[in-house]
Amino acid sequence: MRSAWMLLASTTILIAGCSATQIATRTPVSTPSEPVAAKATPVKGLVHGGQQAIGGAEIFMYAVSTGGYNQPSTSRMLSTGPDVHLDSASGNYYVQTQPDGSFIIGSADYQCGVGTSDQVYLYSLGGMTGSNATSVNPMAGLMAVLGTCTNSSFTGLSGLVEMNEVTTVAAAYALAGFATDPTHISASSTAPIANAAASAGNLASLFTFVGQTNALATTPAGNGKVPQAEINTLADILAACINSFDPTYNTGQQPANACMRLFTDTGVTNPLPDTAMAAINIAHNPSANVGDLFTLAVGAPPFQTTLPIAPNDWTIAITYTGNSIGGSEYTAVDSSGNVWTTNDSNNTISEFSTVGSPTLTTGGEGQVIVPQGIGMDTQGYIWVVDFGSPAGIAEFDASGSIFSSNEYPENGSGQGASFIAIDGGNNIWVSNYGNGTLSEFDTMGNDKLDLSTGASQPTGPQGVALDGLGNIWVANYGSSTVSSFKTSPTVSLTGEYSDGGLNGPVGIAVDGQNNVWVTNILGANLTEFPLGVGTSGNSVTGGGLSAPSAVAIDGSGNVWVANQTNPGSLSEFTGAGVAVSPSGGYTGVGTAANSYGPVLTDAWSIAIDGSGNVWVTDVSISSSTNDDLVEFVGAAAPVVTPLSVAVKNAQLGALP
Repeated sequence: MRSAWMLLASTTILIAGCSATQIATRTPVSTPSEPVAAKATPVKGLVHGGQQAIGGAEIFMYAVSTGGYNQPSTSRMLSTGPDVHLDSASGNYYVQTQPDGSFIIGSADYQCGVGTSDQVYLYSLGGMTGSNATSVNPMAGLMAVLGTCTNSSFTGLSGLVEMNEVTTVAAAYALAGFATDPTHISASSTAPIANAAASAGNLASLFTFVGQTNALATTPAGNGKVPQAEINTLADILAACINSFDPTYNTGQQPANACMRLFTDTGVTNPLPDTAMAAINIAHNPSANVGDLFTLAVGAPPFQTTLPIAPNDWTIAITYTGNSIGGSEYTAVDSSGNVWTTNDSNNTISEFSTVGSPTLTTGGEGQVIVPQGIGMDTQGYIWVVDFGSPAGIAEFDASGSIFSSNEYPENGSGQGASFIAIDGGNNIWVSNYGNGTLSEFDTMGNDKLDLSTGASQPTGPQGVALDGLGNIWVANYGSSTVSSFKTSPTVSLTGEYSDGGLNGPVGIAVDGQNNVWVTNILGANLTEFPLGVGTSGNSVTGGGLSAPSAVAIDGSGNVWVANQTNPGSLSEFTGAGVAVSPSGGYTGVGTAANSYGPVLTDAWSIAIDGSGNVWVTDVSISSSTNDDLVEFVGAAAPVVTPLSVAVKNAQLGALP
């Protein structure tokens, strides 16, 4: 599910030195300069494989690198502490766990966040695993996200850090958009890495080891339901390798039993693979060998409660409620990674933080009557389409305050305004379903023009998108056509297309190659117009497409589709139109005990954030009180947000 940049990097695995117990380590990465910053926070923790302590494991501290994608993580351990050891092969330092799994990274042992803020994680490798361990298991790899470090002090780090298979799953999915393997997690300096790191806290608690699990039933804010049974099952799959290590394993040969199956099923081909690498690969390829992986968790797995049957796929989806969400058909992501929805059942606009916490609700009768499409301009203002009478648009700032002078800029001939797109110059384009027109507003919300979306009669326009060549594209639901307009020197119709299997087109998006992708809600296909204007459409099928409603492009150029059929699903395709998702699409796993069915009911709108999370508005067919916002954690490649910035900077379908 990733393009070439997400494939495993070629790594050379060498043998560690200067340790009482030698284990495999990773490619050399950079080490911070000394001296250490004063008043660092000691990091104390426990390492468990399932319910059993891992002694002799090597604990490395890494920061997510900001030097670009596919780069090594940055080692943050120093040489000053008496309990710090040097891995002579890689040049990195580590501390070692005691027989009870405990470890301490002292205040003089590391340095991070000097002059900036680092996103830091721990990586445990090797150690004595299982109750009858007689030798080191070099394939035992575990991770835990510590989060933001500034001047060697961590935000919110308290108590003993529990590192096990559950925290490894949380780290793998939260950082999947930036991860190649456990020691190659990196991005550009402008990517929202902190948002991704924070997502790990929605999936597992670092400071809880009670009974059988340290997963969370709900997110810390209390409004998000976490698929705990699925997370536990994934953790048990990793534990099968960690705790059943074959002591007769010989370096250079395939590991036996559970480990061999795990690495085969997850495509880990490194000469000395580990379970953390397997977890990252599962996050990248959630539909691969689902059934066989599931069987690794049967028997008496250490983490409970688990899934009773194999899921459709291993995507991890969190369901958020509250914050006045209802009838929420449209969503968008702002430059900070906050997610906004319009709620036409109660005439409000809701904002959720990057981790799904309710942050504000605004709007209401008198500001917007029936809010529909939503978008952000390059200056951070939020624009909302009003389907009411009179139709129009409303502008809000980031705090949710409406600009009263532009509360209802009259939309000339507009009726039934629905979708919105904002170009790099902050002109606002709105499709008017009721009378088949396209309207343009200036940066102050003043109506500039209204023109027919088709060459003849009104055609019920829906989705609107801008390409990288200055063209506007409109999906005409009523006539099953797509129209294109040039914008310079004057706005004029340049094409009207009816081929490629168009059948009730609704959603529309443009990738970085200016290919135009259209969803056909009355069919089971996408229509692609390669290279945009003047080309014939191609029908794209498979991947679980069924009444597709909305479409978005991720940072690797992959195409994501929300399928409205009950139950709903997501479909994913490469930029060449090849299905990545399974035949039933990605459905995620619900949280209802003893059922764990698909998480979506009626997917409508879709947006991808800068951390690679896919956000879907799930509109219940039966009642708006059951509507929710669903996040598929780390499912896609990160993308530039908002779309207006991507258009302005020629970064459609590009990594941030």
